[in-house]
Amino acid sequence: MLFRSKLTALAALLAFGFPPLAVTAQEAGGAPAPAVFVEMTEKTTLNRSVSYTGKLKAFARIDIISRVSGFLEVQDFQPGQAVKKNDRLYKIEQDNYEASVRQAKGALAAAVAVRQGANIDKVRTETLVQKGDTAQAILDSAVAQLGQADGDVDQLKGVLEQAEIELGYTQVSAPFDGIIGLSSVDVGAFVSPETGVLVTLTQLDPIYVEMQISSARLMEYTSGSTQIGKNTDHKIVLSLTLPDGSVYDKTGYIDYVATAVTDGTDTVTVRGVFENPEHRLFDGAFVKVSLQEIQAIQALTVPLQAIQRDMVGAYVLAVSQDGTVSRVDVKTGAQHAGRITITSGLEEGVSIITEGLNKVQIGMKVDAALKGEDET
Repeated sequence: MLFRSKLTALAALLAFGFPPLAVTAQEAGGAPAPAVFVEMTEKTTLNRSVSYTGKLKAFARIDIISRVSGFLEVQDFQPGQAVKKNDRLYKIEQDNYEASVRQAKGALAAAVAVRQGANIDKVRTETLVQKGDTAQAILDSAVAQLGQADGDVDQLKGVLEQAEIELGYTQVSAPFDGIIGLSSVDVGAFVSPETGVLVTLTQLDPIYVEMQISSARLMEYTSGSTQIGKNTDHKIVLSLTLPDGSVYDKTGYIDYVATAVTDGTDTVTVRGVFENPEHRLFDGAFVKVSLQEIQAIQALTVPLQAIQRDMVGAYVLAVSQDGTVSRVDVKTGAQHAGRITITSGLEEGVSIITEGLNKVQIGMKVDAALKGEDET
């Protein structure tokens, strides 16, 4: 009876020229349009940041060996001590090497005297030849003797230089500022080049940190105006979180990016540099490295949950003005704080579904509301 009365009322309205009223989905017996939340796409200002596990690596590390043989007379350091470049670390007995220097100096002095005599003979013989008082062969012999004397002097200069170098090697010095390790030999021991490592010197200030970054992510950071690996224009700042959870109080920069992908990983080795004057950062320690762009960029981002994926690729579901759902294929970039950058496929001002995706299908109509609107 109720349905028949509604038809009678509708016929009366048509007879008087009134347009028919819309019949709701519920009255027509169909399901109501599913309710979804949407977000209007827009570009926002981003300082992109991403974190990786990195490993600290000494700026320099060398094994110090003896370059000459002799008994070790002095050790001038304590293990773990900070040393400066050219600080003496060891002294090896010098007696034999000082004697070699004196011997070389004496031999050189004698050779210089012989050369002076040969030069005098040459000059005298030249005069005699000019006067016709001696044969040319005598002059030729004098010239040859002077040449021999010159050669002897040069040779003995080399012998003296070598002796002085070896004497200098008895003073074993630090080649750079660093932290000295444990000595492997004791004072009084006989050392030689065959002894091997005497001690290890490590430079920790500055210090490197190495990390592996996916090639795809690296391309994002090296595209456009955001370049890394250039000492003259650091557009990405690095920060460290230490193993105890504290944040290191100094920032760093990237100084090196490998030119090839690591086999089997599709990652690229990236190296950063940090100042470490207090030696708080230790060689070999694992840390969390955060990369953040100094220069903010304008980018279109959407919530991570808005992205759907299938065999074709990534896409979002958009809602038109009449409430119809459609698919929009997109390409995605970096993630940050629960959102993902859209690099292509989506423009500003599009309503995309962020909640209720499991209730909709492409082509159907939905009851869309912006997230945060009053639903009462």
